[in-house]
Amino acid sequence: MKTKKLLFILFALALPMLAAAQMNIKDPKDPKYGSDSTARVTCLKNLSLYGEFIKQDNFHDARKPWIKVFTQCPAASLNTYINGAKIYKDFIDNTTDASKKSMYLDTLMLIYDRRIENFGRRGYVLGRKAMDYIRYYPDSLTTGYKMLNKSVSLDEGKSEEIILAIRFQVALQLYANKVLTASDVLNLYTESEGYLTNQLAAKPDDKSILNVKETLEQQFASSEVASCDNLVNLFAPKFKATPDDLDQNKKIVAMLSAKNCKDPLLYDASEKVYSAQPTADAAYNLGKMFETKGDYTKATQYYKAAISSQTNLKEKSKIDVVLGVLYNRELNDKPTAKGLAYDAIKADPANGYAYILLGNIYVGVKNCGDDDFAKSAIYWLAVDKYTKAKQVDPSLATEVTKLIDTYSQYFPRKEDVFFHGLAAGQSYTVGCWINETTTVR
Repeated sequence: MKTKKLLFILFALALPMLAAAQMNIKDPKDPKYGSDSTARVTCLKNLSLYGEFIKQDNFHDARKPWIKVFTQCPAASLNTYINGAKIYKDFIDNTTDASKKSMYLDTLMLIYDRRIENFGRRGYVLGRKAMDYIRYYPDSLTTGYKMLNKSVSLDEGKSEEIILAIRFQVALQLYANKVLTASDVLNLYTESEGYLTNQLAAKPDDKSILNVKETLEQQFASSEVASCDNLVNLFAPKFKATPDDLDQNKKIVAMLSAKNCKDPLLYDASEKVYSAQPTADAAYNLGKMFETKGDYTKATQYYKAAISSQTNLKEKSKIDVVLGVLYNRELNDKPTAKGLAYDAIKADPANGYAYILLGNIYVGVKNCGDDDFAKSAIYWLAVDKYTKAKQVDPSLATEVTKLIDTYSQYFPRKEDVFFHGLAAGQSYTVGCWINETTTVR
């Protein structure tokens, strides 16, 4: 049985050689296979022979005929280099002999160099070489990083997304090792993000590009490099030099906003973006920014712009409320705040926050009425608005119930109601600029 098994193995191993020997290979007359007829035929036989071994994942036996092709007819086939990399990476991964591993690594790097010489695409191949270099020479990140940079430079924005991703990861590590500066990494991020944005615009359904872009953004946002000071130091001179560069301004706004950076550069760049592309959303975001800053004049300016340009009534209603809150709380202009609340209700009758705003406006009024009764009667009206809020939007019930409980304590006393000739259930008009009717409790 052992003899039969051995014969079967030997026969299986001999099949590719027998096939090559029996092939009636004609001289292809193509100089890429060799300088003369004998060399060309030999090249084709070795190509076929190592190809059969590769199909069986038999890298050990594929090596010798592969070397003959690699050294004797290097321009014969691109697959010589693709398969050669497979062979030697398998050897590297499966040996513990340091000297052999070093030799295999040298050959792997040589394979990439010879591929460039014979088949071009230097940027693409250099990127592949760099990835393997970093994988097998992890202590030589600087050299690998230089290769990646050269690859990206040669491909002029068309680099594979995986190359851009690995380059940025290596850059972050080199920054941690104090080899690169924050400015180096920031410039690299800006460049890579720009390349990926352009690639995604050309291929909007490419999930691989989208995933790499999102990963890059997450890595950058969570890195120590993206501090407010670093971002401002990087972009302030660029903004000063080209203040109307829309793409640049969008990047400035995105990065500073992500880091919650309240530097004047954010406001300047945001206004430039809005000036170039005025939209309701952009105006609203500017309003929020300036409100946070405490610049209520500009905040109201942009909120009003957002309201006037917003075509979605529900969104318009929300902005009406936001601006109404600002007028009520920060500017103490309650009549204007009231008008905005009713504008919000007109745009979206189901906006419970508009009714809460009205209630908050009324409980804040201190001088409406000639006596204590009139001044306390306004709480009836405020509670009316709070009650209406949870009627139109039940999700607000918990919040509104607390407000009702709080301000119901300030209703007029029974004796004061009786003294003014009123009874529960009657109508009562709150005067001043409010001029609304409520019900006596």
